[in-house]
Amino acid sequence: MTPPAGADAPLFPLRSVVLGAFVPTLVLEIGIGAMLPVVAVTATGRGASLTVAGLVAALVPIGKILFDLPAGALAQRLGDRTAMLLAGGVAVVAFTTVALTPNLWGLAAGVLALGASTAVFNLARQAYLTEITPPLRRARVLSTLAGVHRIGLFLGPFAGAAVIAATDVRGAYWLGAGRCRGRGDPRRRAPGTGSGGARRVRPRARPGAA
Repeated sequence: MTPPAGADAPLFPLRSVVLGAFVPTLVLEIGIGAMLPVVAVTATGRGASLTVAGLVAALVPIGKILFDLPAGALAQRLGDRTAMLLAGGVAVVAFTTVALTPNLWGLAAGVLALGASTAVFNLARQAYLTEITPPLRRARVLSTLAGVHRIGLFLGPFAGAAVIAATDVRGAYWLGAGRCRGRGDPRRRAPGTGSGGARRVRPRARPGAA
């Protein structure tokens, strides 16, 4: 009996999965995790009440919810790679805006844009992994991606605290901007990707297979 296509390949190929998906996701979530604990502090420093500061902090998940459906349409139209690069650029601009703007509205707009860019990035990354991973391994690869996402959010506040201790609160936002710039391009790490930025898995010919 012929084994399923790709059954003898590594579960987590280094270039296409680890460097092309897991590492950029970890880097992104560290940046988001570094920012989240200080959003409310920044908002109160710019004149917000505690209630409004909590609302500003909630704009990250609100942005994700609002842009989940548009993110799917954007990734389908532009391709996974282009959508991820666009999301990375928006995130860098949003982090920079949050760090430099002196008013509350600029902070709120930047935080909302971060939620939106995260939605686009995560959806495109999942689509990329779905396309390059054999069907029987997709559940394990995608569940590992979710674990990497949570590990990044866990490590982020510690990284942010270290930067803030050496600089000030804005250092957490600059850390996030730097992390977004270093998220990586899966096309560089997975040769043979198509216009959508994902490499199709082709069955490997096996001697004696019918």
